[in-house]
Amino acid sequence: MPVFRKPNAFERVLLVVGILVMLLGYYVINKVYAANNYELSWDFLQAVFLWLIIVIFIIIIAISEDIKQTMMENHTKQLELLREELRRRR
Repeated sequence: MPVFRKPNAFERVLLVVGILVMLLGYYVINKVYAANNYELSWDFLQAVFLWLIIVIFIIIIAISEDIKQTMMENHTKQLELLREELRRRR
């Protein structure tokens, strides 16, 4: 059964920023495409490529934050078990 946790403030801000990047990027790419009379150009390709890089970067940040939180929770559990074990030995 999967374990669900509450997102922290950084993850909430990252979600809002990610949604804004998606919407704003779509708008800018659409404007560049329309400005070139709906033809492919270097400006359009650059806009799409840079937008995709930003989106991938935000996804990587979100994944690394999730992994960090999971590792911190596991580390805390391990420390508690070690403390318990040390108390038993005394």
